[in-house]
Amino acid sequence: MDKKNKFLFLGAAGILLLVRSTPLFAGSGIFESYGIFSSVNQAGTSLLNQYYDMQATTANPDFNSNNFGTFDLTNSGNLLQIKGGEVKTYKNGLSDVFSATINYRVYETSIGPGSIAFTSLNLPFNSNLAAAGDQKWQSGGYSNNLLSSLSGNKNFTIEVFLTANSSDGTWYSNGGVGAPNYKATFSTVPEPSTAGLLILSIVGAMTLRRRRA
Repeated sequence: MDKKNKFLFLGAAGILLLVRSTPLFAGSGIFESYGIFSSVNQAGTSLLNQYYDMQATTANPDFNSNNFGTFDLTNSGNLLQIKGGEVKTYKNGLSDVFSATINYRVYETSIGPGSIAFTSLNLPFNSNLAAAGDQKWQSGGYSNNLLSSLSGNKNFTIEVFLTANSSDGTWYSNGGVGAPNYKATFSTVPEPSTAGLLILSIVGAMTLRRRRA
């Protein structure tokens, strides 16, 4: 190899080494995500601190397209809570992951979300996983009531996405292109109260008396 070609070869090798040391060849992202919910519906089905697969395929139930059932808003024993979530991230080279969140909102299905904003819950660092650079961000300690402020015989949607904030930007776990965010549904019923039933009974009895008269 002559001096000119040797110089060009060493120069190219140096450039390649420099390029490979930059964030262009680093990387980070989310490779698994889950939501954690507690529910006791009108039928008595109880699932407490249940993990739901979002960006994952495990023995857990899938969150997307899940129906939590029907909830009686007058029964204090019925509950639907978001307890938190879990995000598993990876990082390579110069990349780093700083934080993770699960974000949700609830809206009437037939109306849509409109201007309802997402509520964001922090998922703190939990542990380093077996593979180098893989980490888990997790919390199941929240008890946010998803039935709060709801009323009527209606159908509702829970919309969820998760994020990981990194040196490469914000990564989203939201179902992928063409399927924005994970969505599950549930229904509500306000069964008549005891007082309401008593009033209806009295009115019914009075109506029957009038007819007989």
